[in-house]
Amino acid sequence: MPVLSSFVSLPGVAANVPIQLPRDFSAIGFAGENPMFVVVNPSLGITKLSDLIARAKAHPDDISCAVTGVGRLTHLTAELLQSRSGIKVLTVPYTGGPA
Repeated sequence: MPVLSSFVSLPGVAANVPIQLPRDFSAIGFAGENPMFVVVNPSLGITKLSDLIARAKAHPDDISCAVTGVGRLTHLTAELLQSRSGIKVLTVPYTGGPA
């Protein structure tokens, strides 16, 4: 069950990995979900994701985003949010535990 392992993310971020997903492996079932959430300091007055995105667009790199390590699911999800919303945040990796 490699949901959060480098088995899933490494091929996308490192060169010369000898496996390709999904070519070399096939999913055989669904085991569970891994919900994620966004938390914002209440002093910012942001109560919706759209407000956070608007602030990040107005102030690039002024918003920091904690992730549980480069190439991990939280990092890739943050990169996806940035890409799809057109924002730029300061990514801060924390290893060894939840960010």
